[in-house]
Amino acid sequence: MKKAIIKGITIKYEDSESNKLDYITKIIINNYAFVFEKLQFDRLEIDLSDFDQFFYDEIKRIYEQEEMKKILEHLSLPLLYIEYLLKKDGCDNNSFIEPTTVDAEIVHNLIAYKFYEANGNFDEFVQYLKDRKNEDKIIKWVRSETRFEIYNYILKFNIDLLKDNDSLFLDNINLIISNILQEISTYDMNKQSGQLPLLSLNNLDTLFCEFLSYINAPELWHELYADLKKNKNIIFEEQKGEENISSCYIDEDGTIKMKIDTTGTIYDLCNLAHEFAHYIILSKQEVDLRKLSIIEFPSIFFEQIMEEFLEKKGYSQSDIDSIKSKREQNNLEIYILLVPIISDINCFINNGKITKEDRMHFWKNKFSSFPRLQKEMKDLKDKNVLYGAIENYVLMDCDVLNFNFIRNGKLVVEGYEYLLGTILVKKLLEQRLNGVDVVSNMIDITNNFNNYNLQKVIETFNMEELFNSDNKGVVKQKSKATNTNSYNNK
Repeated sequence: MKKAIIKGITIKYEDSESNKLDYITKIIINNYAFVFEKLQFDRLEIDLSDFDQFFYDEIKRIYEQEEMKKILEHLSLPLLYIEYLLKKDGCDNNSFIEPTTVDAEIVHNLIAYKFYEANGNFDEFVQYLKDRKNEDKIIKWVRSETRFEIYNYILKFNIDLLKDNDSLFLDNINLIISNILQEISTYDMNKQSGQLPLLSLNNLDTLFCEFLSYINAPELWHELYADLKKNKNIIFEEQKGEENISSCYIDEDGTIKMKIDTTGTIYDLCNLAHEFAHYIILSKQEVDLRKLSIIEFPSIFFEQIMEEFLEKKGYSQSDIDSIKSKREQNNLEIYILLVPIISDINCFINNGKITKEDRMHFWKNKFSSFPRLQKEMKDLKDKNVLYGAIENYVLMDCDVLNFNFIRNGKLVVEGYEYLLGTILVKKLLEQRLNGVDVVSNMIDITNNFNNYNLQKVIETFNMEELFNSDNKGVVKQKSKATNTNSYNNK
């Protein structure tokens, strides 16, 4: 009889059984942490012909232990699925949730056990641990079973985060969204963006230096821009597709860099102004989540002042309108994604956990608000087709929100800072037209960003009416720091 040692486990076999070694090897490797890791120290020897029964008995012994019963009781299915997503492919992108030290293989096996407990039997579970043939079916089931429990957990996390870091926004959320809707309603979405004038990188550099002088930027800003170029920490890449993903970020070695998606037109100057404001902020201080509401405020302001500068440089009104149209389209897309989430946050705060029916009700009302669509739905069958499509969208959207938060730490309220920044800047530019020197204040805010929050911005520019229809004054904001180090230009 021959012997093969697989991960410390000795398998005895006859020559005629050698073709089964690969089968045994896969089982041991796939279940090593869960079953075999401790057994390797027992100098265990197993006859290959007895392996299947040994494996079955060992799995049964593990699951009959009181310790395992307590683990299964403590680790609910939603918690297991969150752990599964956190550990999948070695994910480490979530700065809000730390995975436990439980091995990924064990998490996977516990999920499979719960699946077969609900949809099969113990024998089928053991067979799955050997062949892993139903993994997609199991993950699809657990995603469906945990979808709204996890979504409600994420909503509560986002609400608590806003309470701790941005209570002013949360306390005035309906009024703020109303102001944003009023802003969005002024957009002409039928307007087509024209071809913008071309601009070389050399001319872009010249015009940006002129822009810094135009706004009376501090000498330090000129020096920082020169250092960016000298150290090659500003990267120009040709934009691919319709989406612009310019960004200011902190590299792995701690260096602050800017990446500008270029179109080869004057639009690149607006992106440069936007990201440069982020660069100034990051170069002077660490930024925390207490500043999330206003993090895009300086960037959007200087981006729009760049439009003013370009107009004064002789570019046509149609060119400026084309640039504005791009920003408005981006804001509209963010708004469409954000409104149902704001609705869910309100519902959660007032009524408790969100259900599939709550989200369905929201979208049915949205579709029902279009008279043309109602006219086209001539019978119940058409409505059922529509509502079936709505249900599929609701479930898919919930899955995407859950996945992006767990895997990437993406907040479900992410994006509101662009919309809020837009309405703040709109009010500021109205004051500028009336002769108020808002640029110097914005330079100060950018230079001393951590001295400001949403409340102080509102007080600085006398914009209380945006947030309090009853004129009772702004809500005092709490403070709790959580670090963040990258901002993307949507």
